[in-house]
Amino acid sequence: MTTSDDLRRELDELFSGKPPTMTRDEAAARFGDYGDLILGAATGASEVVVQHLCRITTPVSSNVLHHVATMDDVTSERLVEVPYDAEHPNGEKVVVTVHRCDRARRLARNALRARGDPSYDVAVYEDPDCWRLAPAGASGQAGSTTTGSPARTVPGRRTVP
Repeated sequence: MTTSDDLRRELDELFSGKPPTMTRDEAAARFGDYGDLILGAATGASEVVVQHLCRITTPVSSNVLHHVATMDDVTSERLVEVPYDAEHPNGEKVVVTVHRCDRARRLARNALRARGDPSYDVAVYEDPDCWRLAPAGASGQAGSTTTGSPARTVPGRRTVP
């Protein structure tokens, strides 16, 4: 059984500055309706995702914003083909890319400040329904784009079951 502390450690790892290895399906299984939002924020690829998280006012979104507010810049490596030479005898070179997350961190800090600077609350993870953006049968929570179904949430798009 996964404990609240385990979940916090998993989120710490996702926001550690390394590209996430978790797939969208794994994120949805682990973090429910928040899966895509957490992956999007953890990759540093989309400030739109962070803006969407800022509009969701739940204890879980506040916890995720704490992770965003302190996340490292995301560093990724990829192999590219280059001409064979003494420096590149295998015809490949590693290219390192650093995605700066300053704006995402600032958005998250401002959102937390606007919420009254709530503390990180690991206890919210004890509720099995905490990963839902809207209660079952509800038509959606203010600020969310979900319908309460198990469908994925994608900022700026309608939720499709």
